[in-house]
This record gives sequence, C-alpha cells and structure tokens, in this order.
Amino acid sequence: MKKLSIGLLVIALLLGITACGGSEEPNPTSKYSKAPEGEVTTYSDMYIQVFDNYISQNQPLYSGMTYIAIDTAKLERVSAADVDAICSYLSGKYKVEIKRGSMNDLDGQGLVGANKELAGIFLTVDSCLFQDKTVSIEGTIFRSQDNQASYKSTLTFENNRWSLTGSTPLPKAE
Repeated sequence: MKKLSIGLLVIALLLGITACGGSEEPNPTSKYSKAPEGEVTTYSDMYIQVFDNYISQNQPLYSGMTYIAIDTAKLERVSAADVDAICSYLSGKYKVEIKRGSMNDLDGQGLVGANKELAGIFLTVDSCLFQDKTVSIEGTIFRSQDNQASYKSTLTFENNRWSLTGSTPLPKAE
C-alpha cells in the first residue's frame, strides 16, 4: 500500500510539472511572431546579449553618450514586457535614458543633428533569422555617418536560455 501511495504521488508530481510547463523548453522556432503580452520570454535575454555586445565592442561610439535609442519595432518575437526588460537592463548598466523608436522618430524629437549625428547611440536589428535552436542577427550601432558599426551575431538556445556564440563585424556599406 505504501509503494502504491508513493507511486501515485510521483505520477501526480510528474503530471503537475508537465502541466505547468516545468519540463518543456520554450520553442524558439514557434510560428508565433510575438510572445504573449505581459510575459518576459527568453527573447529579451537574446537581444540584451546582442546589444550589450555591440556596445562593449565600440567604446568610441558610446563614450559620452547621453541616451541609448532602440528601434524596438524591428525586434522579432518579443512582448511589451520583453522590450521593457531590454530597456531596463541597458538603462541600469549604462546609466542613461532609453529612447524607443526609429531614426525618423528621433529626428522628429530633434535628436538628430544636421550631419545625422546623435548625442546618444542608436541600436537596430537589420535582420533576424531563426533556424532550429539558432538565431542569426544582423544589427547596427550608430552614432553618426562616420561613427557606426554593423555586426552579425549568432546565438544558440540551450538549457532554456540563449547564449551568444559568435559576433563578426560586417563591412561598412558604401
């Protein structure tokens, strides 16, 4: 009788964990383009790693910046909570205000100088390709026409999290 009770308890626990999603990895190749609203997903961590990498490789670009602007409309598969998590992380780490919007939005706010220079940096994702448990992201960190850099970053999804596995500078567009 005791073995039966323990067996039933183990089965109930396993069913409870499975029902709550405890043993199932999120599917990074889901057909859905956005996470459920209000939920922070692993995609926020993916973009945090990419943007942090762009900034850390470009001290001349971020030296003296007064803000970080992010074109959040180009971030794929993120919820509003993900965007908030990305902005919160970058704001906390770099101690600057975070602005959300496109270069046109920044220009409309009077933040783009006559020669397209910024007092801050502008981060954007130019392309994002998901394949199985890998994602390839091409993006740009921009301060001015002469002070910008583009990268191709690769991340892999393992153990329920994204890890940056490579980042390569891209040639400057002419």
